[in-house]
Amino acid sequence: MIREADSQTGTGPCLADYVDGLFAPRCQSERLNDSAVKEVATALEAYARIEGGAIIGTDNLAFLASSAVHALGREDLAIEAVIMGTGAVYPQKLEAVEHDTVWVINTERLFPDLAACTELAFFSVVYHLVGKMLHLWDDTQGSGTLGLKRLRAVSRVFAGGKAGERERTAWTERIIRTVEHRLEDCSMDRGWSDVPRVMMLD
Repeated sequence: MIREADSQTGTGPCLADYVDGLFAPRCQSERLNDSAVKEVATALEAYARIEGGAIIGTDNLAFLASSAVHALGREDLAIEAVIMGTGAVYPQKLEAVEHDTVWVINTERLFPDLAACTELAFFSVVYHLVGKMLHLWDDTQGSGTLGLKRLRAVSRVFAGGKAGERERTAWTERIIRTVEHRLEDCSMDRGWSDVPRVMMLD
């Protein structure tokens, strides 16, 4: 972990420690090395200078760090950062689902600027994000519930401002089907006896 400012880049301990913690996977041997941590922290600090201030604590910091790590070829850690650093994924108890914790993906929080997101990028992140969540249902052999939140808001963006209810609904159904198919495929791969149910939360 980097704890002292770099004499040339000026990278201080705050950003470096944030990056080191954000991308610290369960397996210590797979963590980012100090050089990569410094590179990502320096990129974030450069962005902060462009924006005219500190960016620690802002909603888009995890996304920026994730993009930088993705550029280093660590897609696995990039997706992990979206999960851990943005609040896009969290557990929730729902009265409609007895004796079960629903894991929720807030689809609106998957990108800092959803309006600038491409269809390909959105579905790619959803695909990899679901893959990162599979361990949550290993103990139940696939029994459980995955809730998708803010689908209507996302569908309005992709369908376009002039789209009608039919077009927006078609987008919502497409996202749900994509997640369902992903879970079905993964259930077979992992030998589960069940498949997590997908529930729309809006």
